[in-house]
Amino acid sequence: CRIVVHAEEVTRQQRDTASFAFACRGLVQKGCFASLSAPVPLLVVSRVLPNGTLKELWRSPPAARGRDPSWAPTGPIALPDLAVGAHFTTRCVLLQVFHRGLCGLTCIGEARLSHADLTRSGDRGGADEFFLQPPGSTFPLSDAERGVAVVIPPTGARMSPRTATQLAIPMGECGLGAIRVTSATAAHVPTFNELLEAGMEVNLAVAIDFTASNGDPEDRNSLHRCVQPGAVSADNQYARAIHSVCDILMEYDTDKMVPAFGFGAQEPMPSNVITHFFHLNRQENPYVQGVQGILDVYGQALQTMRLAGPTNFAPTIQNTRGLALSQPDTYTILLILTDGEITDMDKTLSAIVSCDDAPMSVIIVGVGNGCDFEMMDQLDGDGQRLQAGGHRMKRDIVQFVPFRKFNNAPPASLAAEVLREVPDQVVDWALNVGYQPPAMRQQAQQPPAAAPQGPPPTS
Repeated sequence: CRIVVHAEEVTRQQRDTASFAFACRGLVQKGCFASLSAPVPLLVVSRVLPNGTLKELWRSPPAARGRDPSWAPTGPIALPDLAVGAHFTTRCVLLQVFHRGLCGLTCIGEARLSHADLTRSGDRGGADEFFLQPPGSTFPLSDAERGVAVVIPPTGARMSPRTATQLAIPMGECGLGAIRVTSATAAHVPTFNELLEAGMEVNLAVAIDFTASNGDPEDRNSLHRCVQPGAVSADNQYARAIHSVCDILMEYDTDKMVPAFGFGAQEPMPSNVITHFFHLNRQENPYVQGVQGILDVYGQALQTMRLAGPTNFAPTIQNTRGLALSQPDTYTILLILTDGEITDMDKTLSAIVSCDDAPMSVIIVGVGNGCDFEMMDQLDGDGQRLQAGGHRMKRDIVQFVPFRKFNNAPPASLAAEVLREVPDQVVDWALNVGYQPPAMRQQAQQPPAAAPQGPPPTS
């Protein structure tokens, strides 16, 4: 038994797409009762993979009956599906024209074109034609042998030797018809860095677990261990996670002001109320300055609030969503640090799903060495999209990382894992909602540049 793996390097940030429109001329009649009527053609666009198999990219609805059909433009086709790989066979797109008849689908013919062929022909508005070949034909590597760019001269025009040679190549003798690309349009999807450069800002929000399972802060084994009242220990896992992740995110936060929250605590006397969402600084405005500001209010809150429970995430996510929606041109990353399992799983799931179109991501760092984080993995939508209330998310916004995996690793290792999915999540959101940062909106509103003027006429 032998396993052959074909791999190609594809940059995840490359989201550019292209769309094409096709038309055919002189299709041969095939299938049951072919001699009685013209074909009912449909078009399938596929990528030819290195192992020779096909990956279908687009399928048209059947066109009107006739030998000279045309189809509406394809949907967006990812550029990597058209232009990845160095070898001809890995860059090849297969166009298959089928006849839909009483006996099912019958392939009339096919043509293999490169991304360059498609784009060049589309830019020429369908002036180039490509002969259809019998299904399963072997295509040589040279452009001439592939039948590239068969130029259709105007009626009565004299053909150049090059054009005459192309029209006479053996591939055109099959008599199956010809296909042309009548239009080609490209759409660029901005990368994460391009969004930042164009004026989108990133805002960090932090939420810390104050449930009793963390242990008394005065206990040396507590996850909230303090060296003295109001001053968290340097080996406190919460403090280490805050430093590791927030130091990196602060580079993207222009004003360095961070809303800091807590959950699962008991209010001080006289209320003694359990609160599932509160501002760490106990002020109406939850913002603090930088990483040190987060650590300061974290330590102060440990003095004034009593650890309680349960571990409810939904109120924090819902409040952060409202904050994110209120800030134009800002993408919010909510960092939740917790030691235990979620006790309001259904509400948390609904809260996350409601953030699908909101400019935010949720990063959960699980602290503690003996905790069971199985439910956290369910929220990380890497395997499948989350759904709740009949709505299925269009993107993944949650990343869960257990701190214990990086307990003895350099701080940058945790930050790299935590932030690994964020750029793609930001691009997914911008693409889904059609977001453009200020500089891109301004550029889109500018009138097109005037065409350059030719030299003045000579007298």
